[in-house]
Amino acid sequence: MFNPTHALVRQPCAELGGALTRRGWCDAEPTLAARQHASYVAALRAAGLKVTVLPALKGQPDACFVEDCAVVFNGRALLTRPGAVVRQPEVESVGRVLKTKLECLDMDGAGRLDGGDVLRLGDRFFVGRSSRSDAGGIEALGRAFGVEVVAVDVGDALHLKSVATAIDEDCVLVLEGALEPDVFAGVARVLSVPRQEAVAANVLRIGASVLMPPGCPQTAEQINALGWEVVEVDASEFNKMDGALTCLSVCWS
Repeated sequence: MFNPTHALVRQPCAELGGALTRRGWCDAEPTLAARQHASYVAALRAAGLKVTVLPALKGQPDACFVEDCAVVFNGRALLTRPGAVVRQPEVESVGRVLKTKLECLDMDGAGRLDGGDVLRLGDRFFVGRSSRSDAGGIEALGRAFGVEVVAVDVGDALHLKSVATAIDEDCVLVLEGALEPDVFAGVARVLSVPRQEAVAANVLRIGASVLMPPGCPQTAEQINALGWEVVEVDASEFNKMDGALTCLSVCWS
């Protein structure tokens, strides 16, 4: 889980103004987003991952958030049915590549599921009950992998991993006040991310490195104290699209 060897990413398209944001508009700058994406890919490769880069999907600004299209566990990938109907066509091209590398499963039933709502701790999955993932999708994940699934209300967050990400099998970063305090009780230690560093609630750990946004010293200090190296990766243009670091890749070993 925290020692992946491969990653799949997709380059952002030029039409970022049409991204599905909760604000209803998006001012992400395409040229800067492309540079930030290239830096993200470089950071993945520097951490030792073999990265497959898919070309941009013209007219599909959210397609760079490939995490929503697949959930990987124990050598198998569940190809999801994203909650935003306009994003569902993205899954086909992601699945085409993953099928050459992993056993792939299609979602059964009529539910909807975004990978951004899926947070794994060992063999247990916490899944956000959000505007993008419903009860049917959450149940489909449990059936596909035969694992324990815990549904989590995410309030006004887009995804569960907008406000919480795992940095170890038993340690989770959580934006202060974003979730019920007992969500991870008895399962994981919670490190609180201060509100002024909200973007730092979404980080990506690869081996001994933790990729996280710049300008979040309190969160970085907590991560360093646990013995991991902080690698700052700026994804500000993707933050404007309601995305973050984990959203930009599907990782597996």
